[in-house]
Amino acid sequence: MKKYKTINFLEKHKKGYNNSKIYITVVAGILILLFADIYWDIKEIEDLKIYISKNPHEKYTLIEDMGQEYININQIKNIYNLMGNSNITKFITDNSKVEIEGVCQDLALLEKIKDYDSVCNMSIDKIKKEENNYLYKISYDIGGKNETE
Repeated sequence: MKKYKTINFLEKHKKGYNNSKIYITVVAGILILLFADIYWDIKEIEDLKIYISKNPHEKYTLIEDMGQEYININQIKNIYNLMGNSNITKFITDNSKVEIEGVCQDLALLEKIKDYDSVCNMSIDKIKKEENNYLYKISYDIGGKNETE
């Protein structure tokens, strides 16, 4: 029987086979790190969703110091406490004018704001009833009641 010589086409690749093992190992390591990073990011997002669902987001309004002595921050805090932080949607102070927009269930709360010492010339600009709540917009001047009378 006659022996035939075959050509091995993979012979060239055998020389670099050790290097390709290193490349495959490095690429596999990078992919593992990438997938681990993606997993931890997804896990962190899920933890944040759980935290947010357990702790409702409170709106904090930045009150800038305008250098005017007649704005009483404690009075503004009292109004927020009376109406509730989540019930006030907009609070605007412009010089001595204040505008408040929000939601309330009882119109008597708006009358209680009128009784504060620093509130004068209070006017209810808008009231709209939606289901069990009232949407309101009030404006008033900051200053003592004795100053305008």
